[in-house]
Amino acid sequence: MEATDDIVGGEFTVMGGSGTNSDGRYFWRRDTANYVEKYGVALPADFVEYALEVGEPPQLDPVQVKEIDDALMSHLYREAKALMRELIGE
Repeated sequence: MEATDDIVGGEFTVMGGSGTNSDGRYFWRRDTANYVEKYGVALPADFVEYALEVGEPPQLDPVQVKEIDDALMSHLYREAKALMRELIGE
């Protein structure tokens, strides 16, 4: 995992900062909150309104997180394998 440095003022570094998060409707970089907190970067009004409507995300226990991670990784593996087969002409 790479680390991303603050491109505005060099004030912070975020592990995996260029990675993305999603709630299924919106996508954002993992380092977004750092820019909002440090520099007051404005978020789109529709995103803020939506976030206020849905409230806090559900709290998951470690077993649930692992189950979700396993499912996602399995899906990504199958997709990558299919893409590789397509690229090499199998």
